[in-house]
Amino acid sequence: MATIARYAYRGMTRFGLVHDGIIDEITGAPWDGPITMTGAHARLAEVELLCPVTPSKIVACGVTYREHAGEAGAMLPHHDFASAGEELIFGMRAPTVLNGPNRAIVKPSFVQRLDHEAELAVVMGKRAKHVSADEALDSVLGYTCYNDCGARDIQMRSPLLSQKAKSIDTFGCCGPWIATEGVDLRDARIECRVNGETRQSATLADLNRSIGTIIAEISRSMTLLPGDIIATGSPAGVSPMQVGDIVEVTIEGIGTLRNHVVAERSG
Repeated sequence: MATIARYAYRGMTRFGLVHDGIIDEITGAPWDGPITMTGAHARLAEVELLCPVTPSKIVACGVTYREHAGEAGAMLPHHDFASAGEELIFGMRAPTVLNGPNRAIVKPSFVQRLDHEAELAVVMGKRAKHVSADEALDSVLGYTCYNDCGARDIQMRSPLLSQKAKSIDTFGCCGPWIATEGVDLRDARIECRVNGETRQSATLADLNRSIGTIIAEISRSMTLLPGDIIATGSPAGVSPMQVGDIVEVTIEGIGTLRNHVVAERSG
């Protein structure tokens, strides 16, 4: 499995290839052109892993897992999920929502219920517009873990508040790195654990459309740029997190994204 990380080391932010506990630095961003090594390297334990991308936009898909459709309808009865599976549902997240691995998810005082949503994230490597489902994967750099946290109490009040509920700073946890190969898009398992307890567990086979189809449908509406993220939706098992909780999203072939929940400091 080839993995690309974005990391901080000795006061600088870099990209590198991860292998055997080592990061080998590369020149520029991995979507800028052919990957070239600088010759510098560091031990993984010596660096701070960051969110692996800095996208122009985050496209978040909803109700793409069959079992989650019923769960979402029960939680958000004012939303119309009748077309789920027929037409792709997606919205936008502010890039400022992004949070890296091992960082705190900050729960503001105005949020009463904070939910996790484990998702596979697609990282674009090339510009994509009006691509077909068969062509779509040629535009992908790789895949990473995503936790699309949300203020469920805000979301439940009105569908118009969904973007507010999902674009709060630190609520878009992403990482720990990008897997560019070795991810089984047909049957890889995705799980979410809170304090070691499994809350979500499914496989990508449970998606109601292929990753290629998701990219193709989005590219009909907007141009996807290198480094952009597509969060492909969450399986059933969404549940609340509390201050002090440790939440982990694991996807086979990628790794584990770990974060913890803290209360926002007043003032």
